[in-house]
Amino acid sequence: MAFESLKIHTVKNPDPREMSEIELKHFPVLEIKRCGDEENCYVVKVIVGKYIKHPMDPEHFIQWIELYINSSLAFRCELTPECTKPVFESVFYLPKNAEIFAKAKCNKHGVWISKIIYMD
Repeated sequence: MAFESLKIHTVKNPDPREMSEIELKHFPVLEIKRCGDEENCYVVKVIVGKYIKHPMDPEHFIQWIELYINSSLAFRCELTPECTKPVFESVFYLPKNAEIFAKAKCNKHGVWISKIIYMD
């Protein structure tokens, strides 16, 4: 049985003004906001296709989104072509100095890795 080679993409400059169209469609964008006054509590949102909408049809779609905290998988969201927008959002208790990043897999263009965010 032959295995499909997995393409892994990182974006050298995650500034949307400097990204190509394919990067703008696939790059997972992290948005992190405090949730009230509770210590270390954050709402973490991962958006694929924030700048240019990514297709979500059977021929071309985002298969999954993963969120990593300190290099450990914290959450994985499986998607189907019926999803209208590949977005994940949840509440996490993040330790100080946590390293956070996301991955997203397109069935045609492989895995895309977000910018790493370091929590203060």
